[in-house]
Amino acid sequence: MYKKFESEIKELKSTIEDLKLKNKLLQISSDMNNSIVNMNNKNIYQLLLDNALLLIDNCKYGSLLVYDSKNYLFKYKAVAGYDYKIFNSIKIKLNESFIYRNSNNEFNDSVIVNNIKNHNLKYTNSQNAAIINDNTPNTIKETISIPIKIDGEIFGFLNLDLDRNFSKKEIESAESYSKIITDIINKNNIIKKTLHLSKYDKLTNIYNRSYFEEIFDKYSKRCVRYNLKYSFILIDLNYLKQINDNFGHIIGDKALSFFTSKINENIRETDIFARLGGDEFILILHDSTYKQSEIKMQKILNSLLNEKFTIKNHEISNSFYITFSYGISTSPAESMVFDILLRLADKKMYEFKRLFKINNPDIIPRKQKG
Repeated sequence: MYKKFESEIKELKSTIEDLKLKNKLLQISSDMNNSIVNMNNKNIYQLLLDNALLLIDNCKYGSLLVYDSKNYLFKYKAVAGYDYKIFNSIKIKLNESFIYRNSNNEFNDSVIVNNIKNHNLKYTNSQNAAIINDNTPNTIKETISIPIKIDGEIFGFLNLDLDRNFSKKEIESAESYSKIITDIINKNNIIKKTLHLSKYDKLTNIYNRSYFEEIFDKYSKRCVRYNLKYSFILIDLNYLKQINDNFGHIIGDKALSFFTSKINENIRETDIFARLGGDEFILILHDSTYKQSEIKMQKILNSLLNEKFTIKNHEISNSFYITFSYGISTSPAESMVFDILLRLADKKMYEFKRLFKINNPDIIPRKQKG
């Protein structure tokens, strides 16, 4: 009878511990979901690691690495108990990682490494092994390495280092937590993408109209307050309709991207460049006079006239010039009011376009015959 009660009590205790773990994981997940909106990736990774340590009694050391699929390397994004400045420069090859060397299941399962210093000496390049081992306490007895997968692909892994053996419950806790990591990273990526799209034009990756209006309002108020000058430039990509009609919208999109890259190459971080929509753009040149802005715009236009945009694929082999028209208004010389600056620049731009087409009748993008 006593043995029966003893067994039931043991089972009850186990159930209670499981419930405590689930509640703890739910609380961590809830707290993190409420935190990720205003955090950058570095802070997200550190928070994920810090919360993982809370699941294991007296666990003070750990790291979170993210996979760079282009270079086939893992990079440290967060550490606990170690100096991030040291580990930030270390890059681990795919075949040097704990999981690759200790698992045959394509990064699906976590692994336990009994002596990480021996692993590093055996599998990691000598320079990295020396740095990692010199900065790893001799008291570390076991490391659990847990894969993080996003959409079925390896994203990174979480390492927790302990001065004793991990219990079965602790391993289960850490593995359950990996699902939270995946969920948080997915949500974080969605949030960051949504925020990015709310500010940037999807095609050209420069500011969109709504975000430009938001930052220009703050910028212009600052210029008025401190009596700062700037040039307000309205730009129109010439012959976009003809490019789309003759070569298709995919080529038209590439032409837009090519054009914006040329503008970006010639402006400073203090300048503001945005797409208003279609073939219309706006450029704010900070602390720039009309003459200085005119010289810059002519320089960019001349560089485009010296380099044809080339199309070469199985359907089309062609090249043509990508050009633009522009109009410049200045603040405070002409006005400090957005609508007036826009109207003045617009008028000058259309006059520039009219004269440009008269003086350059053969520059229209056309398909080459034959």
